Amino acid sequence: MEKTVPEMAVLFTRHQLHSPAEIPGHAGKDIPDLEKLAKDNGFETAGPVVNVYWNMATKGVPHYLEIWLPVKKKEKEKEKESETPALKAYKVVEPYRCLARTHKEGLEFMGQAWEEFGKSAMKKKAEISGQDREVYVTLDFEDPKKNLIELQMGIR
Repeated sequence: MEKTVPEMAVLFTRHQLHSPAEIPGHAGKDIPDLEKLAKDNGFETAGPVVNVYWNMATKGVPHYLEIWLPVKKKEKEKEKESETPALKAYKVVEPYRCLARTHKEGLEFMGQAWEEFGKSAMKKKAEISGQDREVYVTLDFEDPKKNLIELQMGIR
């Protein structure tokens, strides 16, 4: 399915990766840190955590991971808010055109899911942007059958 994800405000971390095996170590540490940063600065969560990848399918170029926590100012904090919060870890992300697919299996099957998704995009002759996202709508480590992850492949 093709869709456009609307603009959103996020708190984020950014990492250069050498392999996909490094991803879990960052997510496990960064998500609680981002949640604390949000709480300490008068934000509330405005959506599920998003992992954003650049150039993961391209060899010979740096690969990057950003972990996003969508946020909005708490109602009682809005009158104190300046136009842009002065946090280095805050940004507003532009709308994003993508192909989207739901993944309902364990995390151990993510690589396979992305491979199948990539093949499907190639068949459609989609012009890929190099930015991919995983939106963790529901993530249950104890019962992976409850996982609901939206894979988003950026297109031009």
